[in-house]
Amino acid sequence: MSQTYNTKAIVLKRDSFREADNFLTLYTQNLGKIRVRVKAAKKPYSKLSGHTEPFCQTNFMLAKSRTVDIVCNAQTLKSFSCLKKDLTKISAAYYVCEIVDLLTKEALSNEKIYNLLESTLGLIESASSALEVKLIIRYFEFRLLAVLGFKPAIDHCPTCQNEDRKEAFFSSQEGGLLCKNCLPRDPLALKITENIVDILRSFQNREVLGRKVSNKELHQLEIILGSYINHYAEKEVKSRGFLKQIEICEATNSY
Repeated sequence: MSQTYNTKAIVLKRDSFREADNFLTLYTQNLGKIRVRVKAAKKPYSKLSGHTEPFCQTNFMLAKSRTVDIVCNAQTLKSFSCLKKDLTKISAAYYVCEIVDLLTKEALSNEKIYNLLESTLGLIESASSALEVKLIIRYFEFRLLAVLGFKPAIDHCPTCQNEDRKEAFFSSQEGGLLCKNCLPRDPLALKITENIVDILRSFQNREVLGRKVSNKELHQLEIILGSYINHYAEKEVKSRGFLKQIEICEATNSY
């Protein structure tokens, strides 16, 4: 008889397998990232398919297997159904789940990542505007990097430890905000304003909502954090392009 176990997880990704099955990539509360198989998930009578959709927070019963563990039972805890009714929010949810998948390895438990992902999906779902969704995404990027040990240096120059932030340049290559004297180490570093530095500091202090951030500032944050993530992920985030398309459509429709 197969050994079974239970785990709470958020569905990062669902991939089709053969004619009737699905593979799920889960980020679990106690096991980290795992990959499991849902048999007969695409059959009309399947009782599991509704509980295994992307972003769902679900209690899983899994059976041990020699290769990929099998989903025996699943019960949705939170479906984030309101999130799925808004194109901006659903594209943001795909994006944060893809980043978690790209930057984490399998079977390395990290409850902080699970909690961050859960809270971020909740913030996206309850966001009152597209601008707020963008801010939540930028906050999530920074906090995920911090939890993984990749937090960019923003309080001092990572090269010479200079704490003067009046003139700072963001360098993915050097790991944070270079001072003017260290700029030759990365001539492609992007000059950023003191206000951007303040926003990054608020992220560092776990402050995300309640402050005014302009579209221009969000765009600059997107550039610097996006390049930093690419540096560690070593590949482009696919859903980022879809997010940009949604933003362009929103901007066009606002005129």
